[in-house]
Amino acid sequence: MNRLLVFAVLLIMIGSCSNPTLKEKIENQEKKLLENQTKAVGEEDVKKLLDNYLEYASKNPSDSLAPEYLFKAADLMMNTGMPVKSVEQLDKLMNGYPDFSRNSDALFLKGFILENHLGELGRAKSVYELFLKKYPKHEFADDVEVSIKYLGRTPEEMVREFEQNQ
Repeated sequence: MNRLLVFAVLLIMIGSCSNPTLKEKIENQEKKLLENQTKAVGEEDVKKLLDNYLEYASKNPSDSLAPEYLFKAADLMMNTGMPVKSVEQLDKLMNGYPDFSRNSDALFLKGFILENHLGELGRAKSVYELFLKKYPKHEFADDVEVSIKYLGRTPEEMVREFEQNQ
């Protein structure tokens, strides 16, 4: 009986060594994508990384990496043509992890996506105003004030206004 138990434990240990954990898969995928920055990254590789971020956060919601991976998933979604899903992910992050250290960045990113990717200027303005209310001393506060000031204006309109004020 003891030999069978030892054999079973050895099999589990050997199996776990050859089968990387989800965290290790994510680390390897991130490393691979960073190494290939100058090359075109495969859509399938990006999708796998995104799926792994979401799976990890779902399976390990109390792990400190869960909100970080949700943030990275939202950023990846924004940069791969999924701005609506990115905003949804940011909301999920901020609601599920109200004490996450990067929620200020998440709120800023949400406003940016609403403004620049979705053209939802009213919602973007509301998010930016909330950002200033919650994080008035944040390093992005000046950028947010400028974004509100020029919200919806074309670059040409901004240049004309700047020239008129000179």
